[in-house]
Amino acid sequence: MTRLERMKKLVELDPKSEITHFGLGQACYDEGFFAEGASAMARAIEIKPDYTAAYEILGRCLEKMGKLEEADAIYRKGIEVGTGRGDMIPTEKMKARLNRVKGKLASPGSPTDASSGSA
Repeated sequence: MTRLERMKKLVELDPKSEITHFGLGQACYDEGFFAEGASAMARAIEIKPDYTAAYEILGRCLEKMGKLEEADAIYRKGIEVGTGRGDMIPTEKMKARLNRVKGKLASPGSPTDASSGSA
């Protein structure tokens, strides 16, 4: 049984646990299943809105999916939550990732740039 299969089984056994959803989301991210990972992390946050680390992985999943504006919003919210909780490591990681996302959003030809491709 793979790690991903184990995490899916744990979510089935304990669907109200933010920890099982976080574990599933991390396993999905690690295996390249970004949409499923984003869904699992969103569920972890729904269960525990101040789960700082879940915001970071959710943002990463969104980045991998090319959803940079959504990642931007998630990182901003995660930084707010992490700062309030004193969760410095995930907060600092999100600040760095947010800066990269902002740079991508500002660059011409970025995937979410509405003006690209209209020349």
